[in-house]
Amino acid sequence: LEIRAGVRIERLRREGPVVVAETAAGEEIRALVVALGIGKTGDARTLDVPGEGLPHVADRLFDPGAHRDEDILIVGGGDSAVEAAVALAHAGNRVTLSYRKDELTRPKEGNLRSLRSQVDQGRVTLRLGSPVARIEPDKAALSDGTEIPATSVYALIGREMPVGFFRRSGIRMEGELSLPGKLLFLLSMLFATVVYFGKSMPMDWIHRGPGAWDLKNNVMGYVGWGAFA
Repeated sequence: LEIRAGVRIERLRREGPVVVAETAAGEEIRALVVALGIGKTGDARTLDVPGEGLPHVADRLFDPGAHRDEDILIVGGGDSAVEAAVALAHAGNRVTLSYRKDELTRPKEGNLRSLRSQVDQGRVTLRLGSPVARIEPDKAALSDGTEIPATSVYALIGREMPVGFFRRSGIRMEGELSLPGKLLFLLSMLFATVVYFGKSMPMDWIHRGPGAWDLKNNVMGYVGWGAFA
């Protein structure tokens, strides 16, 4: 079994019975069967700030126990960020949680209770309404000018669905309609609308004299003239 880490697949395409995986480096990997095990999560969202690419900045926390007696900055306001802050505090670290909004509303109530407990014990410092402006090797600067000591930074701000990869590869996601399916859906809605208005149309709107508008036909997209006697 060959394991290749750090290889990014940009697109899949078929060549007869063979599936060709195109990598970001321009290499082509060929196989008869390709199993996609990426779920619905794709690339991590980025902070778009200077220093985000430094080696001590990560978008996932695998083992809180790997850190001890460190100054750690967590960026984010969801369950992942709150859970990471609590776990790292339990592991004996000094944790700062930075969130761009003024209130934490997304995490589950149980996670919020655990976070409040760590804040009350002085293990976690909350910095709400304070997006990160810059990251340096041993600290990070917030938008209000405050500098936070940080030997490790975790940007846990969510991930984007890999929609672009699926579309480039011609893979239709669950629930996504093809072009014929979309046209069929629109035609069905149009037909249902015509039938509904046709049944509910008062007869005196239909039986008019010469030169009158035929509203029932107008619903179908054109105007008819004439008497319906």
